[in-house]
Amino acid sequence: MAIVNNISNSSAPLSNTENTALKRLLSSDKCKDYLKSLSLITGFHLSVYNEKGGLLLTVTENPICKFSETAQSSTANCPGSCEERILEPLKLDRPLICKCRSKVMSFSMPISYLRENAVVVGRNGFACYEDFLEFLKTAKNKDLQEIPITAPLNFVDENYVASISQYIHNVINYMLSNLQEKQKITEKLGRFTSLVDTNILEKLSRDPNSIYRYIIDTIEFILGPTSVAMLALDNRTSTYKAVSASGKHKNAILGLEFSSKSSVIKQIGQTRSPVFRIDLEAEKLIQPGSAGKTRILNLFPVYVGDKMEGLIGVLD
Repeated sequence: MAIVNNISNSSAPLSNTENTALKRLLSSDKCKDYLKSLSLITGFHLSVYNEKGGLLLTVTENPICKFSETAQSSTANCPGSCEERILEPLKLDRPLICKCRSKVMSFSMPISYLRENAVVVGRNGFACYEDFLEFLKTAKNKDLQEIPITAPLNFVDENYVASISQYIHNVINYMLSNLQEKQKITEKLGRFTSLVDTNILEKLSRDPNSIYRYIIDTIEFILGPTSVAMLALDNRTSTYKAVSASGKHKNAILGLEFSSKSSVIKQIGQTRSPVFRIDLEAEKLIQPGSAGKTRILNLFPVYVGDKMEGLIGVLD
């Protein structure tokens, strides 16, 4: 980590018109709620900028920053002095800690999603009492009365900002990594229908086991070496049961069963979408240790018309 002081008087206008994958992700309510919770937990006001410096999302606005911008102080040069530093982490490929001219402590860190680069900026408060007094002096000179400060004051030094930024860096990158893996698997399985030969399926239609084997072989061809299970609906018990499996851990996943009343199946039925990252051991769906360290299942529905006739389970 490094701490820098903003000294530039230049300001780049923010513009963002491209409808990119990252922008679509950030516009989702789920992502906004996630980042808002992260902001509330850490006390840092979070914003995300694209690799051109364009603002993609502000979760919560820092009241001190808003006050400084309203003051239009030539000394603080707000928000220009911050904007010119936004892309610094992308150039250095590491997080930075910054104290702006209004003496607000912040961090900025690079992130990547589906080959798009962006910067997450977190802004908090003052590092020490002296910085707070200097801020008050600027406010007094501008004759601004409604200063957005609440008691008691909590000061955040460089070490504290560094630890919080590392925490936020870890959780955001973990989230993005999971989303990217889901996207890759979904894209690969999207090729499934183009590779399945309907003529072969017709020839195999009298032998369900051959159909299951054909489907699994096709999935293995797409995904490479992995453990895959085909689950079919048992109408007598209203249960989806594993009827065929392959891969290193096929014995562990051959015993998989999902009741049609289970929360996982209900979720798939409501959304008609896959469910990712089911912890098989935590859900007590397999014996502990039977799949080694690979115990996370991604579940994809198979529909015939409007009815979900089966599931494809892929171990992650």
